[in-house]
Amino acid sequence: MLALTYVAAAVATLPLVLILFHLLKQGAAFITPAFFTEMPKPVGEPGGGMSNAIVGTLILVGVASAFGPLSESAPASTWQRSAVCGSLMW
Repeated sequence: MLALTYVAAAVATLPLVLILFHLLKQGAAFITPAFFTEMPKPVGEPGGGMSNAIVGTLILVGVASAFGPLSESAPASTWQRSAVCGSLMW
C-alpha cells in the first residue's frame, strides 16, 4: 500500500516538474536585473519588469508584520471574535 502511495505521488508530481522545467528552459534568458527593476509595459510590447509587483508585495508584508503583533497581544474583543467567526463561515 505504501508503494502505491509513492507511485501516485510521483504520477501527480511529474506533470508539475515537467511544467517547471519547461518554464525555466524557456524563460531563463529573460530573467535579468532589468526584469526586477523596470515597470511593466503595456500589453503587446516586449520587455517590461515587475518592480511595482515587488514593491506592492513588500508593502503588504510590512503592513501585515506591523499589525500582526497587535492582534496577538491584545485580548480578543467582540469585534475580533465576530470577525474570526465570520471568516470561518465563508
